[in-house]
Amino acid sequence: MSFEPKRWQTEIWLEDQSEPVYIYGESLELLKQAVEAWLREHRPLSFSNGAPHYPIPERRKIYGYSNGARTVSVFSIHVPDQQQYLAEGWYIIEGAALFPQPKRLAGFDQAVCLFIENDLVIEAGPDYKQLPIKTEASYTKRIIVHPTLLAAAVGITTAVCYLAMPIEGGVKKNFVLAVSNPLVVILFILLMAMLFIGLGYFIFKGISIFSTLKKKNSRDRIELRHN
Repeated sequence: MSFEPKRWQTEIWLEDQSEPVYIYGESLELLKQAVEAWLREHRPLSFSNGAPHYPIPERRKIYGYSNGARTVSVFSIHVPDQQQYLAEGWYIIEGAALFPQPKRLAGFDQAVCLFIENDLVIEAGPDYKQLPIKTEASYTKRIIVHPTLLAAAVGITTAVCYLAMPIEGGVKKNFVLAVSNPLVVILFILLMAMLFIGLGYFIFKGISIFSTLKKKNSRDRIELRHN
């Protein structure tokens, strides 16, 4: 008994069966291999990728063998239900066509290959699980958490705290505030922000360069092991 995950599935409809044969596979490639193995083991004389009343009629294809007695409907003005006998061999027949045009195949091997490559209807199986979609952080969020801006925020906060803190027990004002010039206060805050931005930027670049060198050294060691 197989316990392989049934992540993907497909149906094979046989001419003399009212229910399909279900084939499962852990991956799409394994599913195709399982279909090929089943067809070669059982070698049905007629099989298709959908039920007689398939929701998408033009998608349904019938692969069938004719021993010379198989017939298909052909258009005729004089005979309402004109039938044409197919010579011995394998054919592709459009399941939805009122007057199908069977295409002759080289044999069973070609029928199996074309069925798997062109007409296999693959669906999610009972064990299919959709992987969570990883979404990137929004542009605004990435800007907010950028180290240089965080450093600027720290600088501005530091400047404001410094300005709000009186010196010598509150008897004297802070020397910046003592100037009594709002422009000086603004310039002081901007200066502190720029100072911390520069500091944060260089720290960020240093960490980035260190990480790049570390990854490069790791790749070099891996390549040396393989060589």
